[in-house]
Amino acid sequence: MPCCRRAGGAIVCAWLFVALTSGAWAQGSLQELLDFSRSYSVGEQLSGHNAPSLQGLGMGGVLAALDSDDPINPAQNAELDDWWGQVRTGSYVAAGEGGICTFLLKVAGPIGSSEHPQGLSFHFQDLDSDPVPRLLPLAPPAQVTARPLIVAPAGLALSESDWGGSYGRRVGRRLAVGLTIAGDVSVNWDLAIAPGVLGPGPTPVMSLSSAPRSGVSGARIGALYQATDDLRLGLLCSVGGTDVTVTAPMSPPPNQFVIGYDSWDVRIGGAYRLTPRTTVALDMQDGHLSGASVAEHSVMWYGGLEQRIGSGLAIRFGDSDGSFTAGFGYGDGRWGLDYAFVDDLWRASLEPIYGDMSGHFVAAHVCF
Repeated sequence: MPCCRRAGGAIVCAWLFVALTSGAWAQGSLQELLDFSRSYSVGEQLSGHNAPSLQGLGMGGVLAALDSDDPINPAQNAELDDWWGQVRTGSYVAAGEGGICTFLLKVAGPIGSSEHPQGLSFHFQDLDSDPVPRLLPLAPPAQVTARPLIVAPAGLALSESDWGGSYGRRVGRRLAVGLTIAGDVSVNWDLAIAPGVLGPGPTPVMSLSSAPRSGVSGARIGALYQATDDLRLGLLCSVGGTDVTVTAPMSPPPNQFVIGYDSWDVRIGGAYRLTPRTTVALDMQDGHLSGASVAEHSVMWYGGLEQRIGSGLAIRFGDSDGSFTAGFGYGDGRWGLDYAFVDDLWRASLEPIYGDMSGHFVAAHVCF
């Protein structure tokens, strides 16, 4: 399940809940949150099982058909030759104050025979954000009717842990299929008024806790078809569901409620080798989200180019639905080091809170 879609939709509902029960939000702030509620779509890749490899991220976020050592489309597990491990770290740097740090571990390898190629991959990811300063208008206590509104400094923080496992196998000379199962260990947003405003310590205003249904937040099926020696086609279909518990202790009862969200998306893509050293790739994604009387739909495009130089170096450029991306990779087949840069990738989902964001990522993998 796309974590930012879940968190984005839930955080909007929670903000609106506080706004409507306290009567404290100005019209401009309310409109900002309503706009935010329509921007869920770009958060899909924050969830670890959906995150493109750094090769794909440097090429604009493509992942459906890319020939990558890092199996994102679960059907790619059928192409693994050796077991390998990966460590990835990254940071989303905000133009304002605050940012998000990520850490991901991944293991993947073959389990089948040469006649029946099969493979598995597993990952665990953790995300944490710096507290983001906000000015929070608060209604005064009911018994102090003459007191003006309090404009209180507050801090908003995000933390998430998620896991995923996928399996792929070849079912024909040119066709492979696969399945990914993913779950969130936890997704939490916490908002607290700064110490010294209403008490000696931070005063909790609101918290959101996301829990996957039945321990599984999403599933994805994938297919890869080698149309020609130079052209690969990919298909991904994802579904997910989660329940978000919103707690607002400063609001009148009932100050806790649960919001249910469901999503599904389809991504199709192709990767074409223009020359033995040049590859271009393009993905199109059609995403849907429903819950809390809201239905959202978006179509997004990802595309990029990789140019190999010499025996081990690759340079990459791309466009992720309007955001510029770039990166490079170097390796000898047994080990590899990759870097990717993304300019303002999460602009619609996270910009209302963090401001413009750019991402920097580094990954290293080695075959066992």
